[in-house]
Amino acid sequence: MEKMIYISKLLSECRGIFNEEDIELTLNEALILDIVKNQNGKVAKISEILAKDRAYILRTMRSLASKGKVRKEGSVYVITENGRISSMKALEILNEVVPVNLSIE
Repeated sequence: MEKMIYISKLLSECRGIFNEEDIELTLNEALILDIVKNQNGKVAKISEILAKDRAYILRTMRSLASKGKVRKEGSVYVITENGRISSMKALEILNEVVPVNLSIE
């Protein structure tokens, strides 16, 4: 069975947990970076993500690229050091407040 990540459900459950002004990335950006990145710091295949979430993720990646948080290398987005640090900080704050469980089928 193919794994699908339910990002919309995750984001709706976690929205508004902490003040986004305290971090460089918004909560949504940080969650998406953490969810879709693989161990090499590159973004996972968009095909592994539910179709309804793909357009939103691609828009977010373009926005992050314009902020210098990720860069595009061919067909892969690579998280910059600045983006990685901001994402980790956001997720540390998030994990202290509420545990995040991904829904995977």
